[in-house]
Amino acid sequence: MSASAGTANQVKCDIAFLISDLDVGGAQRVLVNLANQLTSDGCQIALITMDTSDSDYFQFDERIQRIELGVKEPSTSFVSAMRANMRRIVLLRNVIRDSGAACIVSFVGRMNILTIIATRFLGKKVIISERNDPARESLGVLWDVMRRFVYGRADVVTANSRGAIKSLSRYVQENKLCYVPNVMTKVATQYRSVNREKWILAVGRLEPQKGYDVLLEAFAQLSSRVDEWKLVIIGEGSQKLYLKELAEKLGIPSERMVWKGKRDPYPFYFLSSIFVLPSRYEGTPNALIEALQCGLPAIVSDTSSGALEYVENGKTGLVIPVDDPVKLLAALDQLVKNQKLRQRLGEAGKRYVNKEGDGSAIAMWKDLLQLDAHSMV
Repeated sequence: MSASAGTANQVKCDIAFLISDLDVGGAQRVLVNLANQLTSDGCQIALITMDTSDSDYFQFDERIQRIELGVKEPSTSFVSAMRANMRRIVLLRNVIRDSGAACIVSFVGRMNILTIIATRFLGKKVIISERNDPARESLGVLWDVMRRFVYGRADVVTANSRGAIKSLSRYVQENKLCYVPNVMTKVATQYRSVNREKWILAVGRLEPQKGYDVLLEAFAQLSSRVDEWKLVIIGEGSQKLYLKELAEKLGIPSERMVWKGKRDPYPFYFLSSIFVLPSRYEGTPNALIEALQCGLPAIVSDTSSGALEYVENGKTGLVIPVDDPVKLLAALDQLVKNQKLRQRLGEAGKRYVNKEGDGSAIAMWKDLLQLDAHSMV
């Protein structure tokens, strides 16, 4: 069910989830997984986005009530940005008030800040979810200052990595902080493949955060040393043209580069032989957990505490220094040339991530939301 801001007063729910959009992204996937699960358990959920449904990639339970504010357009100046954010705050406040939701759950930095401001004195329980490590991810100077000032006003501040919790503890009271792992979907077993291709897989938005320039530099050297192996990248983003031009400039043969854009990554998890996450910062990346669930040996940079909770160098994967194409090349070379090592690391990573599971994530969210069997019908 979908509603515009103008019809939001018709919406009544138990919990309102807020996020900028439902485009491709780890935060979006986790929010939709959580909202779908709670809806199945009997909760009445409203899902509020700044963008319209035109940008949607993820699908949600038809019983979820969707409110589209349609106010995500970028601003052209500081003054216009301030005006736009004031308008967003007013719209958010009205929609949240009219929703009847007792609990508000917001995902991702800037949306979290706007939500906290919009809900002041409304008497709502406000839970925010930080998806990256604030010590490494800057939202912009003003937004960073606001984050430090307003996050402590939320009732609960969650993060999906213990490293992010440590960073947040510098300006949020300890009793408000809560580590909650990602809510994951079941492994899509229909995509299982007996034979893996000579594919190196990367999944994520084509943005500077993901370190694809480093990956291309390493793969350019690798492709000149080994035959047949291809680099497959799933994702869209602002660096798409730049990265394609960089690949050409580095001399990577076009037939060795596969750009897949927005795709369901699961078929590629089962078809590929190596997964690479060279990010400059992360929270706990969904793509990594999904790849490990599917038995892919992973190479990750050492910048993400969330990733390092799953990948131990030489045991459940390989860890390399961030922004180091030489070490990334060495790790790729090691896995490309050693099938037994790929198999051993892939199996170890799969055992570890499946042992951790995600059932606890749903239980933790229900506890934070103060839900139990008697409150869900």
